[in-house]
Amino acid sequence: MRTGTNSWLINKFRILVVVMTWVFCGNILLTARQPASGSSNQAKKKIVKFEIGYPRNLPVGLAQKWLEVIRQSGADGIRLQAVADTEIDFQVDATGPVSTITVRARIDRNEKLSVPGKSFEIRETASLRDWISDIRQRESLDPDQQPGAFGLTDQELVKIHQHLGKPFPKTTRGEKISDVLRIARGELGIPIGADAAAIAALRGGETVPEELEGLSCGTVLAAVIRPLGLVMTIGKGGQRLGIVATGTADEHWPIGWPLENRASRIAPVLFRQTEVDIEGFPLDEVLKAIEAKTGIPFVYDQNTMARLGVEMKKVTVNIGLQKTYYEKIIRLCLHQGKARLKAELRVDESGQPFLWVTGGGVR
Repeated sequence: MRTGTNSWLINKFRILVVVMTWVFCGNILLTARQPASGSSNQAKKKIVKFEIGYPRNLPVGLAQKWLEVIRQSGADGIRLQAVADTEIDFQVDATGPVSTITVRARIDRNEKLSVPGKSFEIRETASLRDWISDIRQRESLDPDQQPGAFGLTDQELVKIHQHLGKPFPKTTRGEKISDVLRIARGELGIPIGADAAAIAALRGGETVPEELEGLSCGTVLAAVIRPLGLVMTIGKGGQRLGIVATGTADEHWPIGWPLENRASRIAPVLFRQTEVDIEGFPLDEVLKAIEAKTGIPFVYDQNTMARLGVEMKKVTVNIGLQKTYYEKIIRLCLHQGKARLKAELRVDESGQPFLWVTGGGVR
């Protein structure tokens, strides 16, 4: 799960390459011209070559266009092969005076270049150049050891995700946000720092309007600070959490995660048949009743609702007598009056489902 793109350092050198084309059984070879004796490029410790497979039914000329893009992105050698199935991985030969990194990649049928852990469109020359530059600088090409979101390796990200899956142990409705943070910090045993803007916002004494007890600490933390214009970040190695102003964070921990299975499997109760007849009740009361009936927590996007001018207690719900299921009832409720809301089913870090109520609903 990544909430932004990583910025890689741009290599300070460029090497002069000349294209030598060899066409035989669908193969094209790009080789690098070796620098002349005395050139500063002789000290280069790593070179990056590509071996790329592509299906024979690619649009005419696309493989050659990719060859030129990769060449411009700083590759030291390219070999294109018209083969349908190509392993995507790294191969490293460090036995000689120069370490050779071979990137085995594939151009797929949607015209993207797939490399280990990533893919590029043909227009993304700058991003590909940065990626190749990073490959030259990495100490290890083990995918489990590469920094990703928040500068964490895959292993560190999995570990903090699991740790933040601890359930929040107490009631939250009506509690001060600062108190909720204090309880979560004690539950997690991880330091939580805050920048000046966050400290000032938390001193206001605002309270949490929803009941989030039992949801994971990660989701609870991310949710309760959002109305204050704050987000949660992860420190180096996942050893520390940060609370900062939204505009100052390149990446922040999300409020829940997308489903990895069908909604009916994640939260079958929402698709249970029931009889409904609602006349003249406020939206907030109706949703609280549904929450109690289904046991699925509702988490509200307070920022978006405020921007849209939606006050749930002022929205009147009218749904005629009918037999239907809870998911449809919720949709009908969120489309009442001037409300244009929707409920997205998400899961917290422990896999528990909840409904994220936000803007964007359509009739």
